Amino acid sequence: KKRGWSPDDVASAIETDPDIEPRNRVFHALALKSYREYERLLEEESAMDFDDLLTLATLRVMEDGDRAAINIGRGEVVRVADLRWILLDEYQDFSELYYRMLNAILEVNPGIRVVAVGDDWQAINGFAGAQLTFFKDFGVHFSDSGVANVSTNYRSEPVIVKAGNLLMKSRGQPARAYRKGTGEILIRPIDRLF
Repeated sequence: KKRGWSPDDVASAIETDPDIEPRNRVFHALALKSYREYERLLEEESAMDFDDLLTLATLRVMEDGDRAAINIGRGEVVRVADLRWILLDEYQDFSELYYRMLNAILEVNPGIRVVAVGDDWQAINGFAGAQLTFFKDFGVHFSDSGVANVSTNYRSEPVIVKAGNLLMKSRGQPARAYRKGTGEILIRPIDRLF
């Protein structure tokens, strides 16, 4: 759903390009059945989920154009046309629906400067629709952009940074530890802690 696919879109993709692994095909069939049921229950309850809200917000910006506005609370409203900056935090978790919404905003106000902050080594939300392609191909998705890499870790002890670098070896530039401490990793069975 985070990729903007309806259950029928998913069914078409499964039918057009079935997985060669039988277990995956069973999983896809069960996932599709669950997705159809989930959408049916949302409709039955006249409810919507966060993905529906993103989709509706995108449509609203597209329909309202330069009249599109954001309610920021306490009765204050900011027009999308007046925005100067957008900060995308945790950018490694960016999805197709976020991209569509941002594109709608940029259509209304192409002068907005977009700043994205994220860490591809923390990309763990693929199950929730995050697509690392937006991170890795930032310049493709946002023209006239630049990238500034921050490889110094300012919050973790050197031993943690070293362990992370070993885990992610050959997957990019290794991080540097800012701290000069000699932290240690303590491993304790959780049942003995309480």
